[in-house]
Amino acid sequence: MVTDGKSQAFIDMGYDEPQVGFDYEGSHHSQVRGQYVHDIGRAELIDREGWIDIRVVAEHSRRFILHRAHIAFARRGWRPPKLQ
Repeated sequence: MVTDGKSQAFIDMGYDEPQVGFDYEGSHHSQVRGQYVHDIGRAELIDREGWIDIRVVAEHSRRFILHRAHIAFARRGWRPPKLQ
């Protein structure tokens, strides 16, 4: 959970120490206007609290997701093994 003391956001999968999270964005995130508006504020909270949130959709390949994860963890000083 990410919080600023007033608002909170739950990340689908997150690593507290490096503050890297992953969120799956199903189709309702873009098709339901209220959800879309909510997600904007949620993303700002997560960013403001220092998290890197990797948003994933069904069309993203495993390799693309792993590449983004590699970059995010490297920004936090963690060096994962090279992708093959």
